[in-house]
Amino acid sequence: EMVLAFILVVFVDGQNIDIGGDAAFRDIHRCAFFAREIEKTGHIYTQANKYYRRSKIQAHCEPRFFKKETRFWD
Repeated sequence: EMVLAFILVVFVDGQNIDIGGDAAFRDIHRCAFFAREIEKTGHIYTQANKYYRRSKIQAHCEPRFFKKETRFWD
């Protein structure tokens, strides 16, 4: 039996990152929480009155069907 879930997808500087497996969530809100937190790491930061830009990090959740036995992260 298949269930609808959401997979976390991460891009760094436009390149899709292989995170070594599927980060699947049954709850889209939980998936979106992690996507937002990951994106926060890719913004400008300051140190000693100097500004630095980290790599542009983007993350989002895509709907997919998974086997019911899949390990979900929520």
